[in-house]
Amino acid sequence: MNPLEIRDFSGTLRLAGEEFLLSPRSGEPLLGPVGELATGTPAARAVIRCLGVAGLAQARAALRLGAEAGAPPKPPSGRPTIRYVDGFGRGVRAGWWLIGRSLRLSGADATQDVDVEVAAAGLPDDHGLPPDLAASALAAARARAPLPCACGTDAQSPLHHGSTRELASARDEDAPVEVRASVHACTVCGTRWVFTYEGDTAYEVRERALPSQV
Repeated sequence: MNPLEIRDFSGTLRLAGEEFLLSPRSGEPLLGPVGELATGTPAARAVIRCLGVAGLAQARAALRLGAEAGAPPKPPSGRPTIRYVDGFGRGVRAGWWLIGRSLRLSGADATQDVDVEVAAAGLPDDHGLPPDLAASALAAARARAPLPCACGTDAQSPLHHGSTRELASARDEDAPVEVRASVHACTVCGTRWVFTYEGDTAYEVRERALPSQV
């Protein structure tokens, strides 16, 4: 593997050959064998404290990719930002999700999946959504239907993206809520993404997607 760096505002992780060098902006640098990043060792925990689970997941992805790491394809540009979920607010039982190339409609009485190309021509009569949600679902399907993949449209999770292959993941075992990250490659265009997840489904969950550095 060629030397590469994973950067964040709080520090840098450099991978070179069989060694890593973690350089926090504040604190002492840490040098060690890259194999220590593969499991829940003190070195892996140090990377999480400095670069978060996203940094550790990218380091693990780089180790898996080997010579392919360090030059990920750039995300497609010029695509519209697409809404991937709507509804399900307080007192609202209905809503919808975009899951890959399927539009999942959850009405008051039933849930159904519709291909986005079919949905773009018009929602089924029995969609069960109130008018505002039906309108946003139709707009999402029409925006997604002509695109070969979800890259560059603000898909915030692998589930919403739909066409990815996981390369590596990491989890913060010390966090009071679930905190995890995974690096995925789009199976259509090859763009690599870091998807992060933090929270508790009983209260609040935050999901985010960023282009991978490796």
